[in-house]
Order: sequence, then C-alpha cells, then structure tokens
Amino acid sequence: MKIHSHLKIYLITITLSTYLVLPTANAASNIGNGNSGVSSNASVVGNNNDAGSSSNGIILGNNSKLSGSENGVIIGNGGSVENGDGVSIGGGHSSNGGIAIGSGSVASSADEMNIGNRQITGVKDGVNQSDAANVGQLKTTADTVLNESKIYTDDKAAKTLVNANTYTDSKVTATLNETKTYTDDKSSETLVNANTYTDSKAAVTLNESKTYTDDKSSETLVNANTYTDSKAAATLNESKTYTDDKAAETLVNANTYTDSKATATLNESKSYTDDRASETLVNANTYTDSKATATLNESKTYTDDKASETLVNANTYTDSKAMTTLNESKSYTDDKSSETLVNANTYTDSKVEASVNEVNTYTDNRITESFNHSLSEGKSYFDNKANQLDKKINRNYERGNAGIAGAMAMSSIPQKYGFEKSFGMAISNYRSQQALAFGTDWNVNSRLVSRINVSIDTKSGVGFGAGLAFGAN
Repeated sequence: MKIHSHLKIYLITITLSTYLVLPTANAASNIGNGNSGVSSNASVVGNNNDAGSSSNGIILGNNSKLSGSENGVIIGNGGSVENGDGVSIGGGHSSNGGIAIGSGSVASSADEMNIGNRQITGVKDGVNQSDAANVGQLKTTADTVLNESKIYTDDKAAKTLVNANTYTDSKVTATLNETKTYTDDKSSETLVNANTYTDSKAAVTLNESKTYTDDKSSETLVNANTYTDSKAAATLNESKTYTDDKAAETLVNANTYTDSKATATLNESKSYTDDRASETLVNANTYTDSKATATLNESKTYTDDKASETLVNANTYTDSKAMTTLNESKSYTDDKSSETLVNANTYTDSKVEASVNEVNTYTDNRITESFNHSLSEGKSYFDNKANQLDKKINRNYERGNAGIAGAMAMSSIPQKYGFEKSFGMAISNYRSQQALAFGTDWNVNSRLVSRINVSIDTKSGVGFGAGLAFGAN
C-alpha cells in the first residue's frame, strides 16, 4: 500500500527501555553482537546488523541492514534501508528515501510511506481546516458532490426539456396554423378560380347555344316562310288556272248548248249559266279557301314541328355541352384541388420536418451544454475539495516527520549510570523537521528503574513516553 501525501498519520512514540550509554558526538556506537559496517557517527544497537558503512545511520534491533544510506534509520528486527535516507520501522524495507512501517511494508520512493497493506483505523472525523479526513468523510463528501451534481444536472435537464417541449409545441402550432391558413387560402383561391372558369365557360356555352338557337330558329322561320309563300303562290296559281280552264270550258259548253237550244232556252241558259257560274265561283272559292287553309295549317304544323325539333335538338346539344363543360370543370377542379392538396401536404411535411430537426438540434445542444456545465462545476467543486484535502494531508505529513524527529530525540537522550536520579536532553532533525526531548531516570531500588521522556517538535507536537524495568537474577 503506497501513501503519497494522502493519509493522516498518527504516530505512537516508541520508548526504548534499554539502558544504554550512548557515545559522545562524532563517534560510532556499536552495542551488541555480530554487527558490521559501523563507522563514523553511525549508531547500532542489537545483534547481527549491517550498518553498510553509513556515516549517520541508526539501527535499533536485530538482523537489519543499511545499504547506500548515509542517514537511514531502522527501528525493529529484519528491516532494511537502501539507496537513500529512508526509515524502516518494525521490519519494513525502504529504498530511495521511502518510509516503511510494519512487517511486509516496502517503500521505494522518497515521497512514499508504506505500512504493508494495512489500514489506519479509528481515525476520528476531521473538524477544523487542518484536521485530516477519514474514508467516511471522503465518501460523504463524494456522495454529496455527486448528489448535488445529479440534482443540478436533473434540474437543468428538466428545465431544458420543458423549454424544448414548449418551443417545439409553439413551433408545431405555428407551423400547423400557417399550413392551415395557406391551405385555406389556396383552396379558396382554387375554388374562386374554378367557379370563375366554370361561370365564364357556362356563359360562353350559353351564349353560343343562344346564338346557335337564334340562328337556327331564324333560318327555320325564313325557310318555313319561304316554303309557305311558294306553296301558297303555287296553290293560288293552280287554282286560278283550274278556275280559268273550267270557266272557259263551261263557257264553251254553255255557248254550244245555248247555240243548240236556240233562243228559247237562252233565258234558261243564261239563268243556268249564271247559277252554274255562281256555283262554280263559290266552289272555286271554297276549294281555294280550303286548300289555302290546309296549306297554311300544314305549314304551321311543319313549322311548329321543326321549331320543336330544333328546340329539342338545341336543348339536347346545350345540355350535353353544359354537362361536358361541367364534367370538364369538375375534373379540372378536382385535379387542381388534388395538386394543391399534394403541394400543401408536401410543404407542410417539409416545414414540420425542418421544425422538428431544428428543435431536436436545439434540444441536443442545450442538453449537451447543460451536462458539460454541470460536469465542469462538479469537477471544479471536487478539485477544490481535493486541493483542500491535499493541503491537509501535506500538513499532516509534515507533522508525521516532526513526530519521527521527536521519537529520534527521545531515543537519543543519554543515561547517566551510578546515580539514583539523572536528567538528560537531546535534539534531532528529520526531513526538515526538528525536535527537542527531555528525559529523566530514577533508580527506585536495585531491581526497579523508571524512565520518563518528553519531546516537542517544530509542528507544535508534544510526545510523552514512560517505562519501567525490572531486574532479576
């Protein structure tokens, strides 16, 4: 487990109850058996340790090793520090300046503190700005940020959706109204044009029918009058000729009869001739009148029949032409109405589709913009919180270094043997942090001794340690 300035460290001061007489300055200290490589200002307490010729290294424990480290510190058994001024506590392995705490811990870089895949438990929730935060607080903060981001995103998305729907509805309604108005105007215009065309065509057809009927009626009347006049003249001429012939014949017969009957019968002949002449005249007039009347009636009947036939034909022709014209007008109107409807539907569909595409594009852009804005605000908020947390962790990291310096100072207090009570002081420096320690020893009796140490570091940390030692034969 690697810790890169992200955990608050609670250091427990380790008090060694070993009674040693530490060497004076600028001298190596080697207490124990089987130790090697102890030189310069190095201090080794324990057995089978290898100081690796470190000039200022410290080993407190057994079977530990310094390698390529001038200021490495090992506290515990089986630890190692190599290639840098690292720290190993409790059997950890440090390299390149790392801090390894606990058995199985491996720290391989200067900015790494490794505690062997262990949890730091029992961390109280931070209250002040300089306090560390535990996982629960981090989760709560992360959940709060996430929930606020979700709520903000949901609100923005809902508002965007409402605005998009409102805009879409208004656009669709406006488009529908424009389409209806356009369709109504075009339908009215088409109907007016169709009615105007039909009226003009019907008027032209009616005028042509009336003109044709008038022409035909006039022609029929002229023909009838001409026929009647010719027939009447012929009848009159025939009547006159017949009368003249009969009169001449009667006159010849009368003259012959008169000549043959002599003078006696002249009066009878004259009377008879007069009677016959009158009768003949009456008969001739009656015949002429009847013939003239019959001819006139036949002429009138023929004229009436022809006029009726002409009227029927004219009406039939007019009706067929009017029906044809009406059908053509209806067909033309239907075609134009269908064409207008198709054009209106096409126009409406294109407008509606364009409106829908525009609304969809607008909606997508607004949702994307809202999401990006929400994400940016959420990220900015989380980054600020993370930066604050990072500052707290860095502050705690410095406090950890100061605590280690305090522990080193307390472990460096020398003990003066041969006296019942003694008092000592020591200072230390670790990773730019310093500490001052005070300690006192009290030999209670020949079998019991006690010791109390106190340290103060540059991060205002105070450490306290106390111990008792019993001796027996």
